[in-house]
Amino acid sequence: GQEVVGRALFGLRPVSGGNITIDGVKTTVSSPRDAMNKGLCLVCSDRTGESIMTGMSVRENFFANPIAAGRALLKPLGESREAMAAVSLGRQVGLRPNDPNLTIESLSGGNQQKVIVGRWLNLSGKIYIFEDPTAGVDIGAKAEIYKLFDLALKNGASILIVSNDFEEVAQICHRAIVFDRGKIVGELRGDDLSLSRLLAAASAGVHSEPSTAIKMGNLRAVH
Repeated sequence: GQEVVGRALFGLRPVSGGNITIDGVKTTVSSPRDAMNKGLCLVCSDRTGESIMTGMSVRENFFANPIAAGRALLKPLGESREAMAAVSLGRQVGLRPNDPNLTIESLSGGNQQKVIVGRWLNLSGKIYIFEDPTAGVDIGAKAEIYKLFDLALKNGASILIVSNDFEEVAQICHRAIVFDRGKIVGELRGDDLSLSRLLAAASAGVHSEPSTAIKMGNLRAVH
């Protein structure tokens, strides 16, 4: 169930009912482009299949968003200015090596993920939806990605993480919604948000009364 929620919020899956409220205003999301117009960003879990643009450079991957095709999310900078901006963005996300002319495939999985995260953070969105954001990356890259999350939060954004990594959820999230067979079966926060309680809720599906509301930061979604 958790996989569907993030994509439904981003307009990739149909929503049969309910509403989405952003900054206190009820809204609907009809498509990914509509979602981005409203400040939502999605980083998919399938890095190779859905996120990186194979055969292209780091620079092109930073500043080209296939989902946003046809929409002026990013103003064309020209290659030289774009390369300089890519170096700056690479420095911000801790990219190593920080060379905008390298092909994206030449980077490690962790550095590829930094490029993807940096691409979206550069859009200054309101709500970031991350699917398994640190899957397949090493400990060092994981820590640097967490720092990028902190930066986004300090800039006023909200982050929704869709993950099966309960240890990660317990470590970095302020609130967790537990799904079982498409239903919300638990909501944990504060001192109650621990690895043991997440495991208990996921296995039993009875940690708390079933709910149909998801709340995170300035995002409230009802399905």
